[in-house]
Amino acid sequence: MRFSSLSRPTSERSLHRLVASALFALLAALVSGDLRAEERVHLSRDAALERAFPGLDNLESAALTFSTEERDALARDHKIALTDASQTLFRGFDEKGTLIGYAMFVDEIGKFRPITFIVALTPDRKVRDVAVTVYRESHGGEITRRRFLKQFDGKQVGDPLRLGRDVIHCSGATLSCRATIRAVERVLKLVDLRHDAETGFAALSFVEAVAPEIGAAVELPTARRLAMGTVLEVTIDAEPSLARRAMDAVFVEVERVRGLLDGREPTSDIARLLSAPPHTEVSVSQETVECLGAALEVARLSGGAFDPTLTRDGWRKITIDGERSTVRRGPAVTRIDLGGIGKGYALDRAALRLRELGASRALLNFGGQILALDPPQGQDGWAVAILSPSGLSSADEGSIFAVEALSNISLACSGAMHRGAHILDPQTGEPATIPLLTAAYATDAMTADAWSTAGAITPDAILRGIAEAPALRAIGRLESAPLPAPDSLKNWSL
Repeated sequence: MRFSSLSRPTSERSLHRLVASALFALLAALVSGDLRAEERVHLSRDAALERAFPGLDNLESAALTFSTEERDALARDHKIALTDASQTLFRGFDEKGTLIGYAMFVDEIGKFRPITFIVALTPDRKVRDVAVTVYRESHGGEITRRRFLKQFDGKQVGDPLRLGRDVIHCSGATLSCRATIRAVERVLKLVDLRHDAETGFAALSFVEAVAPEIGAAVELPTARRLAMGTVLEVTIDAEPSLARRAMDAVFVEVERVRGLLDGREPTSDIARLLSAPPHTEVSVSQETVECLGAALEVARLSGGAFDPTLTRDGWRKITIDGERSTVRRGPAVTRIDLGGIGKGYALDRAALRLRELGASRALLNFGGQILALDPPQGQDGWAVAILSPSGLSSADEGSIFAVEALSNISLACSGAMHRGAHILDPQTGEPATIPLLTAAYATDAMTADAWSTAGAITPDAILRGIAEAPALRAIGRLESAPLPAPDSLKNWSL
């Protein structure tokens, strides 16, 4: 891909996959109210098996295992991301011992939540049936209809499944249609990789099996609300009453922080500072001291590429007295916009509340910026679906690029792929020429938020940031599309 990266020698290599992300397209549509994933079970475990294996008498299962190299190749070459090294393949026989076929349960992200499918294959590994077992979205349920799903009957590995060409999509359900295509392609490819032309599946160890409880492992309390002009989604691994209190506390804390930092709010600290005469010391909250102080430090380290005043060297004209919690500005400072760092700061404040409440196993997705706290029980991290960004070929756009397991880390993105040239260059006051995507990876959300913006404006400024900002782990830029362009791949490391 056309991607330039700068990283610490010890930073996680997975950033190179993370930066192809348009996970941040998952929250593109703003919706009102407290949005909850609505789980609808369309097929129970037994019904899913009966549909996959008509006349089933004996069910067996085998583990399809894949090495790290194979998993990387699947993500790179086929956009199939495996969170686990082992996948389960079922095969069924009728009462005469005749093989009915094979089947796999798979989860694919729709818009916000995973959709659980069962994909059944004939003995010669062609699609015999596809069904939705659990649907968790408020829209797009048309994909559960047989009229849509029967389009996949008879498909085999290698057959084209292009939405709008080979597969007729359902109006208003594009993301769910793409999820269905990915589910079918995933099963066909994984089964094909473990099938030998001469010995079939003889290398696999099939044992008598019972199908898993469908969807039992993925449902955690989740809530979404509008906040700071975008959608904040909170998922918490905790018992329901604690999760509910913790989610409410997150939304309250984020709104409180917004009220302090949003210059458009007449009573905010920033509005009071701007309305006071220049050189006047204005008392502000400790939160404003922390956030504004961090913004000025990023401005210093980035050489002004990031500047909350949106004015050339304006950051130098603001003085903060941390002990007295006061701020004063010079006459050249007529604007202070913390939009490039405030969302991350609000996430960090919300994380503090969650830890205070004992609900630290949580994932926060704020308009696409991710803050992953402690992982769910029994997991290494929070599984986060990553969509390919817009601007790619129509075949790639909106497809799953990878799934990452994130823990105690934040990932923030800025770039032109969703909102165009929306970032102002403080040095010129004009819209900056920015890459398709810039992603920053840091141990706190505020750092990731600010440096994703700074990196979008001036890539050279990142060198000092990575050297001097302890929380900043890595940053990368996806310059343009289409992706394949080996001669444009540049890497710098410290």
